[in-house]
Amino acid sequence: MDVRQLVESKARAAREAAHALALCGTRVKDEALAHMARALEEKTAALLEANRADLERARTRGLTRAFLDRLTLSEARIEEMANGLRQIAALPDPVGTVRSRGGGPTASRSPACACPSASSPSSTSRGPTSPPTRPVSA
Repeated sequence: MDVRQLVESKARAAREAAHALALCGTRVKDEALAHMARALEEKTAALLEANRADLERARTRGLTRAFLDRLTLSEARIEEMANGLRQIAALPDPVGTVRSRGGGPTASRSPACACPSASSPSSTSRGPTSPPTRPVSA
């Protein structure tokens, strides 16, 4: 399997996991985010080692300094990523909440709702989505 096929298969798997996770309850999503944060911290050494190899390949290919800077990981950057995941977990779950209501004569009478997409592979293969995990405002 070449690099392109590997990246494409990982991207497909991530997309499928995201669709499945969107249908989970808040607690499951928050636990998944906390697990990802812990995994980043536990695997920091391995991530930094792999990043050094990525940087070396990028340098030999003549990529720009700006690109190399964006590619470069450090312990601080990995900690920021982990903290960002924890901050997301601390936010209210938007799924099932009313975001806005339309206004004016041509607006839809139904409110916009933050819901998993009904056309996502996981929701169509599992049937209808479960009810919202948080109360919906009227």
